[in-house]
Amino acid sequence: MKLFLKNLLLFLLPVSVFFAPAFAVLWGTGEFYSLERIGALARTPRPVLAGAAYSNFQTQYQLLETKTRTPSVLALGNSHVNEFRAAFFKEPAVFYNAAHAVLALSDFTHFIGALDTQPKIIIVAMSPSYFNPDNTKVNLIKRPNPFASPIAPHDPMLESFFRNGGWWKLYVDFYYGKFTFEQVFETNSSVSTIGLRSVAEKYGFTNDGSDYYGDVIHSASSQASIREEIENLAKNISETRGYLDRTTFTPYGSTLSEHALKELKTFLHTSKEKNIFVIGYVPPIAQAGYDRMEQYSDAPYAYAFKQLAPTLQEIYREYGFAFYDFTSPASFGGSDGEMLDAGIHFSEKADLRMLIRMAKGTPQLRQFVDVPYLEKSLANAKSPFVVFDILDLH
Repeated sequence: MKLFLKNLLLFLLPVSVFFAPAFAVLWGTGEFYSLERIGALARTPRPVLAGAAYSNFQTQYQLLETKTRTPSVLALGNSHVNEFRAAFFKEPAVFYNAAHAVLALSDFTHFIGALDTQPKIIIVAMSPSYFNPDNTKVNLIKRPNPFASPIAPHDPMLESFFRNGGWWKLYVDFYYGKFTFEQVFETNSSVSTIGLRSVAEKYGFTNDGSDYYGDVIHSASSQASIREEIENLAKNISETRGYLDRTTFTPYGSTLSEHALKELKTFLHTSKEKNIFVIGYVPPIAQAGYDRMEQYSDAPYAYAFKQLAPTLQEIYREYGFAFYDFTSPASFGGSDGEMLDAGIHFSEKADLRMLIRMAKGTPQLRQFVDVPYLEKSLANAKSPFVVFDILDLH
């Protein structure tokens, strides 16, 4: 038996030497933190930036935080809503951002059905991709309830290190210069960074659930690349190709999915029954792309591009809810210079513009915000991306 154990230890020694550095880095950066631990840290006054590199339980995390915090105002959706901040509100504690909690249109109903205490207002982004009939097959209209299975405290570790191969991907990423040991062991006295991605890229979600793109905000080269890509994507728009069209995915179909419109009505009906006031909006795309698509009135995407917002506005009106068409950044005073990428993500500054417009037109929301203060803050902002300096990552 002693000989067997000795041989076993000799066999395991090189294996453990290989695993140990990866485990130590991921452990030390907080990659293995449980959802409950991240939530507890996020509810303290200390700024938090959480971004795991090899796992993603943000959907379940934001449901857990919404149930714990019971906000009066909730931003709910995919990453379209990820720059709405608690700082926009007179009392920041009334707001929470559950960006990334929704992938398919059916998730909106599943999410509010999982809450014990309902918010008074939900701000939701109506992504055009939800209403493309072709996206039924990729589960963007309806999918099984993603909130049905609880996440165990050890799941982030198992997901990151084993299931998603963090034990070997970390070495590959280090080899290609995606992070340095200096970043891993760097300490920031003002911000708690959790997860390797937040450490390496200064990207992740913050205390209020909203996202922070430090990798863009503090990088002139990234900003220049985004401007160039927006220009190139806009130039590629044609009679057959819209903005962001790809081989396997297009935001706009040739018509609007009746299946999706029915799913939306289910969500709005459920919200009405639960006394939740819903504010919906079509999120913006790059102005350069919007202007080019307008030129092609006979394109296969033209009908959905033009009719989505009016159709949704009529449906929202049936339920007594508010709706806004922000497809064009110019409609709310925004611009392509406020984009965080060349796709669909606009900055905190742009989202504040949208919120001000919503508050002015929606009394239910206006009671929670100080519009003159927000307008003054917007006018005084020195960055095209940031209005309220929620993190000090300079």
